[in-house]
Amino acid sequence: MIGRIVLGGGIAAAAAAGLGWTIARRLTAPVGARTFDLTIRSVDHDDNGDLIVLDRTEQTTGHGIYNLWFEHGGCAQLSTDIIGRGPTRVARRITGLTSGSTPKAGDRTSWSGIYYATPADAGLHARDITITTSGLTPLLMRGSTRGRGSSAGARQHVLTLLHSLTRLPVALEPSMRSR
Repeated sequence: MIGRIVLGGGIAAAAAAGLGWTIARRLTAPVGARTFDLTIRSVDHDDNGDLIVLDRTEQTTGHGIYNLWFEHGGCAQLSTDIIGRGPTRVARRITGLTSGSTPKAGDRTSWSGIYYATPADAGLHARDITITTSGLTPLLMRGSTRGRGSSAGARQHVLTLLHSLTRLPVALEPSMRSR
């Protein structure tokens, strides 16, 4: 009898954790594969560097720094500069390219708000740490619940939801807390 209760409890905990992961994934990551729905119209050069010319969209005219991921691999970091190129086009200045990437007219790309892949890429001191545990392990989430915008609120919502579903301790990864 006790074995069945323990087995049932284990199955229920696994189901709750799976449900929590599924909900968290839906809230924090795009569904499906990356969509390469932007085409580079041209690459212009001026005294200050290279510019990628794209169709004028809500994304390409959005304030902030962004990445363009290339369908053939690699990415370009784009500055906050938005330079009009007529009523249907804008240019964004390239501030960085992954090794071996050379953008050219006709390349299909995907717009991304992910600018740095790791804290080290952002020039921050970072190191990978592996912790071996036994038994139940707390759930960790990268990012901060502080700050403005929907990302901070979404992370806080996911943390609260995961804790309520799993009753496991839920915390932010310490290296990712905002200061």
